Amino acid sequence: MTKLATFQRRTVEVALDRLEAQGPRRFLVADEVGLGKTIIARSVAEGLRKRRRSLNVMYLCPSLEIVGQNRLKFVSLTGKSEKDYNPGEDRLALVPGSLPDEGNGYRIYTFTPETSLPGWKQGPRTGRKAERALIRKLLDRYPRIKAKALDLDKKHSAKGRKLLDEKARDLNGYTFVALEQALRDVFNCPKGNFETVVVDWLSHKHIDIGEFIGRFRSILALAALRSKKVRPDLIILDEFHRYADLILPKTADTQDPLKIERAHVHRLLVEALLGGDMPPAVLLLSATPYRLKRLNGEEMHPVEHYKALVDLAGFLADDPTKSVEVEQAMRTYHDALKTSGKPSEIRQAVIAAKSQLEGLLTPLMARTERALVHEEDLFERQAPMLDIEAADLRLFR
Repeated sequence: MTKLATFQRRTVEVALDRLEAQGPRRFLVADEVGLGKTIIARSVAEGLRKRRRSLNVMYLCPSLEIVGQNRLKFVSLTGKSEKDYNPGEDRLALVPGSLPDEGNGYRIYTFTPETSLPGWKQGPRTGRKAERALIRKLLDRYPRIKAKALDLDKKHSAKGRKLLDEKARDLNGYTFVALEQALRDVFNCPKGNFETVVVDWLSHKHIDIGEFIGRFRSILALAALRSKKVRPDLIILDEFHRYADLILPKTADTQDPLKIERAHVHRLLVEALLGGDMPPAVLLLSATPYRLKRLNGEEMHPVEHYKALVDLAGFLADDPTKSVEVEQAMRTYHDALKTSGKPSEIRQAVIAAKSQLEGLLTPLMARTERALVHEEDLFERQAPMLDIEAADLRLFR
């Protein structure tokens, strides 16, 4: 096991207590930059692995650069060297046909949510050629859908290139049963002839070939998440504040059919990722302070400063009532700080409100900051002894 600093070890212990307990297994590590959140996450994975034969770890981060930097920290759990390790595909839709190597009971998946979980970002997402080839192969089973989709593609090619002109030799680890179930769920057709439903959907004015491909990429992602080999046991959401709409979906308060459909797909993907009969452990990592944002860069709560943390507490507890409790405790703390009165009474009220708030949040999250003023610091700081020379004084003057 990686050697940890005392504060890191304590964070790992608290996180494991939460993630190994009954009930919601969700925890936030909100440390300052440079305090080793990734090392903590790796140690949490080690702790969870001790109680099971194998562990699927899914690491999500919005930056490909950060994914590249941190992948090896998790890959080292497998006991394989970088040159010998096969990371598999970096997109969820392609992973069933090219799984990452397994070692020491670990299988490590590293993705960016924007490319691997299509379905909620504004605008069509046509994906990679290999993903579109899988879609074309799937369409061979549904000739009516295929004919309509290829017609849309032909219209699109009048302005550019065809997007569905290649197909895979097989479905690369998928089964028709799993894909058909995902297709039915995405198009909200539990019974009956869903091919008719999809053909009718393709006739709507707001649907073009880009929207079609984006929807079918969601079907592939949904089927992949539901497969036993891919389904995560531990999800690590790094810098989650930059794509908070993944865990805190926006309510589709609209009459726009396209936005309603995308919100439906979004809910399916979130449920497949975080829910199910055996929900995975979820570890959120973020530097502080943070602002929760959606993938399009829009802040979730640009006015109400506390609302982001209130909503997050409800997610971590998987209980909307927890949000209400935390919000009330925050307001009590805020009121105590600005209420006039005797200093001793104010101090007592502030301490009581602070303790109440800490009692609600401590089971859900850990936060570490660099101590700058306390004698008993978190770190040993050497104070170098320097001789003052005449040149120093001249410069000072």
